[in-house]
Amino acid sequence: MIKLVYALLTCLILVSCTDDNNASAEELILGISYGECEGDCAHFFKLEDNKLYRDDEDAYWWSGQDRPDFMDESFGNDAALTVIKNLKTNFPKFLIEANEGRFGCPDCADQGAIHVMRKVDGEEQWWTLDNDISKNPEGLQEWTREVQGFLFDWIN
Repeated sequence: MIKLVYALLTCLILVSCTDDNNASAEELILGISYGECEGDCAHFFKLEDNKLYRDDEDAYWWSGQDRPDFMDESFGNDAALTVIKNLKTNFPKFLIEANEGRFGCPDCADQGAIHVMRKVDGEEQWWTLDNDISKNPEGLQEWTREVQGFLFDWIN
């Protein structure tokens, strides 16, 4: 009987320790910008209320102090929506726990910069990642590769 109680307590503890913080994120913005280009050099996507939105700016340059503007109508692509939902679900704890907001040397060699914003309980957190995957910390590289693939697939 004691073994059964211990087994049940262990299961209860494991279940109560699951991190639902990623599921509770209210908003996720992913984007890429290039500083040395002409035309529309910044592209952003926003996941909010299980809908995907594209930015509606023809931005030459984007700065972390600005918040991108998005189209009113959602981007009706189920495949893209599935990918960004997975990116939200698998959001790296590394970023959440990091003290820095910038990794690698984003756009230093005209390779572009990846921008990430996560909003939880009304509080926004912004990060800028190097578009050269190898320049980011190891704990971010696989997720950043997936973000990069999403952005490159859906920009046009």
